[in-house]
Amino acid sequence: MQPDEWGYYRSKVSAEKCIHCKKCIQVCTALKTRQGKDGNLPDCYAYISSDKELLRKSSSGGVFTALARKVLEAKGAVVGAAWRDDFSVEHIIVENESDLWKLRKSKYLQSYVGDILRQVKQLLDSGRQVLFSGTPCQVAGLRSYLGKDYDRLLCVDIFCSNAPSAMFFQKYAEDSFGGSLKEYEFRYKSDEVKWDCFHIRAELKDGQTILRNGPSEDAFQRVFHNHVMCSPHCEKCTYQLFPRAGDLSIGDFWGIGKQDPTIETANGVSIVLCNTAKGRRFFDSLPKGAYSLKKKVPIEWMGGNGFSLKNGNNFASPNRDKFYKLITEKNFSQAVTLSMKQPGKLRPINSKTKIPLRFDSMLLHFRFDHNVWEEHYINGYPTLIVKNEKWKESGHYIRLSMARALTAGKQYTLNARVKIKSASDFLSFHVIESGGKRLQIIHREKIAGKNDGSQWIDIKSEFTANADCYDEIMFGARQVSGLDNALIIDYIKINER
Repeated sequence: MQPDEWGYYRSKVSAEKCIHCKKCIQVCTALKTRQGKDGNLPDCYAYISSDKELLRKSSSGGVFTALARKVLEAKGAVVGAAWRDDFSVEHIIVENESDLWKLRKSKYLQSYVGDILRQVKQLLDSGRQVLFSGTPCQVAGLRSYLGKDYDRLLCVDIFCSNAPSAMFFQKYAEDSFGGSLKEYEFRYKSDEVKWDCFHIRAELKDGQTILRNGPSEDAFQRVFHNHVMCSPHCEKCTYQLFPRAGDLSIGDFWGIGKQDPTIETANGVSIVLCNTAKGRRFFDSLPKGAYSLKKKVPIEWMGGNGFSLKNGNNFASPNRDKFYKLITEKNFSQAVTLSMKQPGKLRPINSKTKIPLRFDSMLLHFRFDHNVWEEHYINGYPTLIVKNEKWKESGHYIRLSMARALTAGKQYTLNARVKIKSASDFLSFHVIESGGKRLQIIHREKIAGKNDGSQWIDIKSEFTANADCYDEIMFGARQVSGLDNALIIDYIKINER
């Protein structure tokens, strides 16, 4: 298995060694067309560990560790995905609980399997019990390789949407942290940070800890959850369909709190599907003291988790191909920013200027929905009015293009002079990504007593850009609210400090 141009592991056949037995073709699941089958759906459970410390260290409700502990107590072995030193991911074998932490927590990367399947077969043939965990396609690959079921083998597949390559993550790590990354944790949880998809924790070699929350702060999150990095082989994946490849399927039970408000979700809830009789027996054998919640619920509650219901609907973003082209030419953040741009939205006025924005009403014009906004020139000043009481609705903005996008980490100064007649007591300036929803508030102040449109408000505010993608400045209609509302602009400037 060797990486392709995007870092995905692909099989390579040595022509010199090939004896044309076609065994590899017969075994390889990637060469088989798998169709989901109708039939009885598996039982579905919500699960929460009773071990609060384990719960904090787990991505969701801690069910994986409970299953693994039972196998290890029987002198068996547990197989799963672990970080390598170079921040790629590989499947390893764990035979004691002190090493089980290596397999815990989400790792949103394709895992290198290597010769683990051969080692699993050797363990099974020697009489050992084995728990193999992986993506549904990896579990299907193991089953195909073994050619038969083993009573001592428990297969656990995870709910998976897509698995980007290690190369993508390594480029992200280099771009975000230089060569100083020591440890990385997806799905970080603590007493302050509760269960969600988006928090990450990075520890650097100098001891510094960096916490980030979601797509607005972290480039990898920005293109993982919306499937911009989704590989062609993950798109429309049939291994997510029923029947699942594993004896058990596990993942995050997103949305369970809405279905059953009595369930405490702050620290995470696991979903468990019992796909086979073997999986059901094993799950039922977990000691009662291991969990605070083990509740059978309607499988319809899983919704889009795992893309299993309704024939699956895994997808790739329309920006995927653009990202794949850019990632081989640009650094990670540049590839993310440029791939997310909508065609024609990035309109640099002068790409060589060091001044991102100098508003000149003769050269620059706001973009807005004419059903919501009116633009007039009164006494030489552009005057913006929200009509038809549209200020009562959210989501209506005016935007002004900058000369170039801001640079993450750089410091800037906003200078502006405006008059505003509004029922709102607050005035905010946002920078936003053209063609996207990512934004940053760069100035906010209370303007009570100055919001009657009679006096100029002088603004000077310093800020640091938190991303590379902001290339427009934006105002919301709710800021220009009430009868006879108006925003009058003398100047707006953004300069590098």
